[in-house]
Amino acid sequence: MRGVGDTFVSATAIISSDPHPFATAEERDGPMGKFLGLFAEYGYNEKLTLRGSFGQNEAGTQTTTFAAQVPLGEQIGDWRSSLSSGGIYDGERFGTFASVAVGRGFPFRDNGGWMSFEFEHSDIPTSKAVATVGVTVEDGRMLISQLRWQKDSRNEIVTFAPSVAAPLGGGRTVQVGLAQDILEGERFALSLSLWQRF
Repeated sequence: MRGVGDTFVSATAIISSDPHPFATAEERDGPMGKFLGLFAEYGYNEKLTLRGSFGQNEAGTQTTTFAAQVPLGEQIGDWRSSLSSGGIYDGERFGTFASVAVGRGFPFRDNGGWMSFEFEHSDIPTSKAVATVGVTVEDGRMLISQLRWQKDSRNEIVTFAPSVAAPLGGGRTVQVGLAQDILEGERFALSLSLWQRF
C-alpha cells in the first residue's frame, strides 16, 4: 500500500533467453526475447492504492492491467496484508484477476529489511506467486531476492531472481537483476529497471 498522495513509477527492460516467458521447446530455438514493462502505483487514500501496468515484447504482443489495492483486515503485529483486484488485457482477451499479498519489515543492521509473499490468479488463465526478501545496506543500496512461480495452460516456470537496487537521488533508483529458471536451467533473463518516487 502507498501512502496518501505517494506515486511510484518504474520502467523495466528485459533480455530473455526465450522469445517469450512460456516458450515451447521448438520456440526456444528462436532469437533472444526482449521485453519492456511500465508499472505505476498511486496512493489515493489510506485504504486505496491504484495500480496499472503495461508490457510489450519484441513481437509487439501487449499486456495491460489495472487494479485497486485495499488493506485486508486489521494489521497483526508487524504483518500487513492487502487484496488487489482488476482487469487484464493480453492483446486478444479481456479478463479479471485478483491477488493477495502479505508482508512485514524486520531489523537488519542499522537499516532494515522486508519480506513479502503475493499470490495472483487471472481467468486468462494464469497463476503467479512471488516470495521476496530484501535488505537495505550501506549508502541505501538494496539487496533483493525473489522466488517466482508462474503457470498458464501451456507451461510452468519457477525462477530465482536476485537483484541490486541503488539510489540515484531525487527519488530515483536503478535496479539490475538476473532471473534463472530452476526447473529448466537453460532459461535466464537479465533486467534493468528505473524507479521514480514522487
